[in-house]
Amino acid sequence: MALRENEGQRVVIVGGGIAGLTAASHLINNGVTNVTLLEAQERLGGRIHTVKFGESVLDLGAQWIHGLRGNCVYQLAKKHDLVGEEQLMADVSTRSRLHEFEGYLFLTSKGEEVDMKTVHRMIGIWDEIYHEAEEFFSTDDESESVDSSESDSESSSDKDGGGTEKEKSHFKARDLFPCGQTPKSFGEYFDRCFQHFMMNNKGDSEDERNLQKAFAEWQKQFENVDNACSSLHELNLRSWGKYFDCDGDPAAEFKNGFQSLLDVIIEKIPSQSIYLSKPVKTVHWQTSNEECQGSGSNDKSVIECEDGKVFKADYVVMTPSVGVLKEREGTLFDPSLPEEKRYVLRNMGYGTVNKIFLEWETRFWDENCFGIQLLWLDNAPVQVKSAKSESRTKSGEAWYEKVQGFDCVINQPTVLEMFVSGEKAEIMEALDDQEVMDVCVELLTTFTKLDVPTPTRILRTFWNTNPYFRGAYCLITPDLSLADHDILREPLPSREAPVLLFAGEACSKHHFTTTHGAMESGKNAAKIILKDLKKLQKEEDIEK
Repeated sequence: MALRENEGQRVVIVGGGIAGLTAASHLINNGVTNVTLLEAQERLGGRIHTVKFGESVLDLGAQWIHGLRGNCVYQLAKKHDLVGEEQLMADVSTRSRLHEFEGYLFLTSKGEEVDMKTVHRMIGIWDEIYHEAEEFFSTDDESESVDSSESDSESSSDKDGGGTEKEKSHFKARDLFPCGQTPKSFGEYFDRCFQHFMMNNKGDSEDERNLQKAFAEWQKQFENVDNACSSLHELNLRSWGKYFDCDGDPAAEFKNGFQSLLDVIIEKIPSQSIYLSKPVKTVHWQTSNEECQGSGSNDKSVIECEDGKVFKADYVVMTPSVGVLKEREGTLFDPSLPEEKRYVLRNMGYGTVNKIFLEWETRFWDENCFGIQLLWLDNAPVQVKSAKSESRTKSGEAWYEKVQGFDCVINQPTVLEMFVSGEKAEIMEALDDQEVMDVCVELLTTFTKLDVPTPTRILRTFWNTNPYFRGAYCLITPDLSLADHDILREPLPSREAPVLLFAGEACSKHHFTTTHGAMESGKNAAKIILKDLKKLQKEEDIEK
């Protein structure tokens, strides 16, 4: 039964990121016209933030399309010709990261280049360790899931090929862990697997073993950034396989930044439905129809903004980041959220990833070089004289130590980009531009052995100190079960009688941390509302 155009039922969406925008667009496209979107900042996009930089743009937040097949972000971008053909690589499997680093320069802290044969060998070992980690996830882990029967866009896309098939590895990780001794964290798992590799290569020279250790640390830093953490010990091992890859280029980019995709979604939403600079103070929601009737009001929810303005709603879709929900859930909701959802928020991880962009007047690195990767050798420690800050992580490291490297940026031939995650990213935010730039130049000079000139400009991000984000994206910690993670997106008081709904990357069942996961979750929240409206419409028709 098609839904009749509905002007009576009111939907308020809190947050104007890709999840909130997708929810609004999908509702409006399906006849729900009374939709209001409240965004705390002066701009839409959330953790998607494209800015003008020189003759092109930079993406300060989300930058890549992670896989193509079964990816709703890619499908929409392709439909509107937003992605360059040279980046499509639709036949590439995400089962190996080798292709991600073709054209990259790998340098040690001695200033020596590592041959690509060694690079391929080490990344091949990395691939095996990571693919084997997926064997610790099974459908049994989700048997307690509150919505295991959910039929959503992400599940169907994986059935259609959005999720990759398991490949056979040369070793079985389970054999390294006796029955009942499966590690809780991915960090413990990785260290044990790497130890196994080192024991099987006892004939290697001391220099080779030092290089292998440096590669292992480089791989850890890559995953720290990929998972917004300080250490892989913060990651739940079983969650590794819960994330489903989409086949195809895992790092395809937009011709003109991620904003071009948002523009396609935003154009379907009437401007009068969008309120900018409208942070929400409290969401007063009714936990049941009986409570609504007992209050003497037909309003299921009342959304109170910081400026005193009030919006009434039959459905509220909450899309703030986990960082904001963790910080404010005690005062943001009236009544408080159920204890099981509060437990998930308390124990779910949410980390910071920051970017540092450096621009030079002319390019000092080779035209065919896609990036410079840094391998920190134990027997060649790096002394950074330009570092003034004495702030250190809990493990005693400076913010720049063991940083993975510098990447080239699409359509920015004289710009390099560096990523910092976890505690190090938070420390970096507190420093001034000059110190950050000086440290980066000194690192490049040390590893390349070139006389690296001073950049003409620096631009960096501050996702942790921004009160409307408090970081980058979620991570499933060892303290959470996979079923716990599924609780986060469940509507309240129930899926059958939804009033308060949740969306965002953390609410994606299998694509958490990504923009396509956020987009899917926004659409799924809209579908739940539409299903409920059709039910109400049917009941009204029967009464007539």
